[in-house]
Amino acid sequence: MLKSYILIEKISKTLYLNNKNEKEIHERLNELSGVLSETISMDFKTLFGQELLITKILFYVNDVTYRQSATGCIMKGIVSKDSNFRIKIENLIDHGKILLKVKSEPDDVKLKKISDMIKEAYNYEQSAELKEIKTGYNKRNY
Repeated sequence: MLKSYILIEKISKTLYLNNKNEKEIHERLNELSGVLSETISMDFKTLFGQELLITKILFYVNDVTYRQSATGCIMKGIVSKDSNFRIKIENLIDHGKILLKVKSEPDDVKLKKISDMIKEAYNYEQSAELKEIKTGYNKRNY
């Protein structure tokens, strides 16, 4: 299993144990955001062979307008620091999902292949579950 899914599962199991109010949950998510972004970046590099630089992180906690009040950690990232290839990473903590969406297409042919792999795994919401994306780096479906 990808390490980011293991981490999200651990976060989900422990997030609400000691943190009772929204402010405490936000603080805990903020504390964990560094390790979560690093883990997702490592999994991305393992799957695609390219760096993923997280540029922005936003949290949703108990927000009725966001996915049935799911706890979410939304990240924006750039694939390869010299690229215009941008993706959105949506971590649904309490659902155990990591969804990717291409936000801007790359110019580079090699990076275009990664964009195409992500899009090939799109669901009806036009996003792809990270573990469902088939690449040359993952020999099996996680």
